[in-house]
Amino acid sequence: MSRFFGRLTKQELLYTFAFCSLPIHIWTISNVLYDVPAWMLYMDLWDLTGAISYALAFALIIETIPIFLLLTLAGWFAPKRWLRGNFVVLSLAFMLVATVMALVILNNERLLWDKGLLLKIFVAVYAVLAALIYLFPRIKEVVEAIAERVVVLVYIYLFFDVLAVIVVFVRNI
Repeated sequence: MSRFFGRLTKQELLYTFAFCSLPIHIWTISNVLYDVPAWMLYMDLWDLTGAISYALAFALIIETIPIFLLLTLAGWFAPKRWLRGNFVVLSLAFMLVATVMALVILNNERLLWDKGLLLKIFVAVYAVLAALIYLFPRIKEVVEAIAERVVVLVYIYLFFDVLAVIVVFVRNI
């Protein structure tokens, strides 16, 4: 079955997963690497491996997969004429806006209290990006070229995520 319910190709799904996974894993790994020197002072190797594994498993299971499923369902339910082969680029735009907004919220927590404003800003910025994507078809080619390179990095992340899930499973048996 080359198309997901007649709408999305396996390649589009893979690229979308890559773009969902990349910012989450970069953030998780950078935060874990920031904390590892302090953890090494009071944890043995097994506890350190467990702490890193919990972070990676959380990034995969709780953050990446639900966002990927949300985007996939949106792509499945959206009319075909809206997507027109731009699903990967629109997914990247969604992740870019979401990542930037998350970073802004981390630096200004008062914004959390005004969820209506956050939603309006998100929708406005995403609408502008979507309009640019439809106006300039060259963007799709550039994003797909980047996606081909990002997928390799995501395979490495997935390998470590699978190891992390196994470690978490073994630690909790």
